[in-house]
Amino acid sequence: AAEAEDLPELSGERLDLTAYGPREAVAVALARTAANVAGHTFASLGNHFLVVTDERLSGTGTIDLDAAVTDIRGGASWLQGLVEQETRDETMRSLARSYFERLGLQVWHYGQPDFISGVTGLYEVRVYFAPDGTITHVAPGMVMGAPL
Repeated sequence: AAEAEDLPELSGERLDLTAYGPREAVAVALARTAANVAGHTFASLGNHFLVVTDERLSGTGTIDLDAAVTDIRGGASWLQGLVEQETRDETMRSLARSYFERLGLQVWHYGQPDFISGVTGLYEVRVYFAPDGTITHVAPGMVMGAPL
């Protein structure tokens, strides 16, 4: 990330991530997250990881809700299997809420306990949860519209 980016979660001491899955999967997830947080696009070609930027585009503008859906699904697919069942509900809800907050979306809880929403304008991304906290579905749509 750029020097100007304030990313306290990435500035700490070296972490041992061996308990969280294969090193390659963790490395890719961290690289993708860092690129997304910095406002760039992550790409990989074989064992080469790239951040795609275009200086002609500003960092602000319309939030890509489909990209948010992809990010949340991707993060949940590897994280929820690694989280202990006793803390899964709290952890996965925190993951969705933190992602929405980092993206600048308003977090709405009107669908609790079934889902939470990240809202921008007239649109939202809903993250649906099973009773144990597992993320079962993520979808974009109109705010308070029919179930997605």
